[in-house]
Amino acid sequence: MNNLFVKTRSTKDIIISAVLLAGGVTMVVLPTPASVNIAGLFLACTGIVLLAVLKSGWKNTETREKFYSKTLYFPREMEGKLKEAMEGSLKKITSDTSNQSSALKLDILYNKKTGKAFCQLSEYIPYQYHPFTEMIPKPVDEVLHLV
Repeated sequence: MNNLFVKTRSTKDIIISAVLLAGGVTMVVLPTPASVNIAGLFLACTGIVLLAVLKSGWKNTETREKFYSKTLYFPREMEGKLKEAMEGSLKKITSDTSNQSSALKLDILYNKKTGKAFCQLSEYIPYQYHPFTEMIPKPVDEVLHLV
């Protein structure tokens, strides 16, 4: 299985865009002062732009399953522990948000309905994160405490 993932629109993205668009159009159509029409036009344009660019969901290209995403950052000192956990169980890892270091990035894609999760560990090399593990499949119960 290749496990290629692409970004896609989630239901939440479509609802946000539709509400902004409908609210803006309603404000323009109703007989209101010019300032309200301008605000409605701004809302409608914002809804259109968000509909075009907002993509917060992930989809597996082979199985067409949709996944939610969570990204965690860790300091460089945890590299050995994270690599070990990626090979074994992620239940040993805790997400500590108090640490400001972000040398390592753990991307988690999960779907609670199907019970599948995929994890990838990336390393920060100036200006960009480079993955040093592939997308590793895990059971969703191993990653639920992190999301």
